[in-house]
Amino acid sequence: MADVDVRLKDTMRSLRIKFGYTQEESAKLLGVSAVTLRGWESESGKITFTCIKKIEKLYKTKQEYIFSNCAVDIPEHDKYAMTQAAIFDS
Repeated sequence: MADVDVRLKDTMRSLRIKFGYTQEESAKLLGVSAVTLRGWESESGKITFTCIKKIEKLYKTKQEYIFSNCAVDIPEHDKYAMTQAAIFDS
């Protein structure tokens, strides 16, 4: 499981750095605390569907890229919301 977490951590960090944001700047733009963002960039953070959509918009990317090669535990209500969003985004 550690390899999976490392990939997600690295993806989140690399996106932030690519856009030139500090953790504090990114957190503010995403509407979360810096502690939450640091959690995403470590092995301890959980990302909600609402935050995934904000991340997609801020970093101009898709959730498929964010979670590529990551086996993430997504709560059932978020899986449903992601499915519905994919249908309406098409």
